[in-house]
Amino acid sequence: MAESKSVAIAALIANGTIAMLKLVAYFLTGSPAMLAEIYHSIATTGNRVSSLVGIHYGDREAGRERSFGYGTTRFYYSLIAAVLLFAVAGVESAQRGYSALVGGETAAADGVASFLGVTF
Repeated sequence: MAESKSVAIAALIANGTIAMLKLVAYFLTGSPAMLAEIYHSIATTGNRVSSLVGIHYGDREAGRERSFGYGTTRFYYSLIAAVLLFAVAGVESAQRGYSALVGGETAAADGVASFLGVTF
C-alpha cells in the first residue's frame, strides 16, 4: 500500500503544480476556457486528496466489526470526491461559460503571445 500512497502523493503534487500554472495562464490571457481548466485541475487535485484519505483509512486491519477489512473504503472516498468535485466544477464552468456567451466577453489576446513565448 506504500506504493499507492507514493503514487497518490506524486499525482497530488503534479496536479497542484498544473493548477497553479493554469492559474498563471488565466491571469495572462483572461480566457474563460482556461478558467474552466483551473476548475478541472482543482477537482483532480481534490480527488487525489480523497484518494490519500481513502488509502489511509483503507490500510486499517480487519477486526471484529469488519471481518474483511477496510480495503474498499478507498473506493468509497474516491467516488464521493469525484461526484462532488465534478458537480461543483461543472456547475461553475457552465455558469462562467454562459456568462461569457451572453455577456460577449472576449479573451485578452495580447497576453497569449507572451505566455506562449515564455512556455515554448
